[in-house]
Amino acid sequence: MKKLDELQREIMQLMVLMAEKDKIKSMSKIESIRVDLYDALDFADNDDELVRIGKFLKIVEELEGKL
Repeated sequence: MKKLDELQREIMQLMVLMAEKDKIKSMSKIESIRVDLYDALDFADNDDELVRIGKFLKIVEELEGKL
């Protein structure tokens, strides 16, 4: 499982891909991040991590809507 800081960096990379108008790589990155976030939900140690993961999922959903 990836750490939340790594997932945050991947979300930033996704934003760069979207800014470059690379839809294929962006969709692939979205799916990859989403799988990692759902895995993180299963192994969250505390409520703060759950909240952070939820926020990341919301960001990814909003970015996907912009594609």
